[in-house]
Amino acid sequence: MIVPGDAGYDTDLSDDLTAERDDSFERDYHKFLVLKKADIEKYLSDSLKALLYDICDVIAYGRNRDGRPAINHYVVVNTDELYAEDVWKLIERHGGDK
Repeated sequence: MIVPGDAGYDTDLSDDLTAERDDSFERDYHKFLVLKKADIEKYLSDSLKALLYDICDVIAYGRNRDGRPAINHYVVVNTDELYAEDVWKLIERHGGDK
């Protein structure tokens, strides 16, 4: 990935996004991709933000065409929070991966 104005800054995160994590909280898969809005505003140029939002629009259109809600809303818990494991167990207990 190239970020204008950041010469020499390694922004290729593809290995980070797909690598297996050595973290006891992980549950064998990565079902969601979460981007913090503040990070989008801080680190993406206007053109990259426009591209990201265009991609989101294409996904929303496809979901709608498939009869699914265009946009879902989720509760996100950062895995470094003290209560994260408790939240995950609660989700598992109630069939959260369905």
